Amino acid sequence: MRFAWRGELADQEVVALTQSHGGRAEAGWWDRIRPHSLGWVTARLADGSLIGFANVAWDGGDHAFLLDPKVRPDYQRRGIGTAVVRLAARHAKDAGCEWMEVDFEDTERLKAFYFEACGFRPTNAGLLHLPGLPTTPWPRTMRAVDAEFVLWFSEEWAAAWNSHDLDRILTHYADDVVFSSPHIVRRLGKSSGEVCGIDELRAYWGSGLEGETDLHFTVQDVRFSVDTIVINYRNQHGQAVAEVLRFREGLVCWGCGAYAPS
Repeated sequence: MRFAWRGELADQEVVALTQSHGGRAEAGWWDRIRPHSLGWVTARLADGSLIGFANVAWDGGDHAFLLDPKVRPDYQRRGIGTAVVRLAARHAKDAGCEWMEVDFEDTERLKAFYFEACGFRPTNAGLLHLPGLPTTPWPRTMRAVDAEFVLWFSEEWAAAWNSHDLDRILTHYADDVVFSSPHIVRRLGKSSGEVCGIDELRAYWGSGLEGETDLHFTVQDVRFSVDTIVINYRNQHGQAVAEVLRFREGLVCWGCGAYAPS
């Protein structure tokens, strides 16, 4: 058996090894990850077959991170995994790292391996699941806007509009939102100048985005009160506009577009 640090390793080999023990593997994963790695360990049989692997990422300084250690099922419980991890740790130390970190989910099954065989010690840590991160970093239960929220929201509001992504724009509006604009009177023929509810707002803004392929907003000034933000901006035509937005529990419940006299 041969162990190697930063040895040749094809993407399809890592995919096959991952799938051998029921793991999920995406073709192209290793090719995408490899340029960001400090190094990796491979364990191969005499015929070159890959049976063990571990990746080591790092922060460019003191901290190394052990990722995706795995051994083919028919070669597990023979000390191969321990040898792979120890070789990874030695090379991380040689690179100047002071600490190597690892996280794992199956605590009862794996803690003996990591804590006893490999020498890791338990420690307090935090984990944030990024795909589950809400669009807004502020809780929906917020009672009032503050300066930090205002600055974040105005940047996100402009970025959403400039992306022309209607779903992203509407993320910040309540289902029962009411919005008014002189354009509603002209384009939709509604004398009230209002659209009511997220579906009407989607239809109104959706048609507007289709007709304004060069739409771009530049924020010039932002003001706020207890539950209201006023975003002063210029559109792609250079026209000055004020967007007045009232919030309820972190979402816009009422808004209007106010334009300078022409």
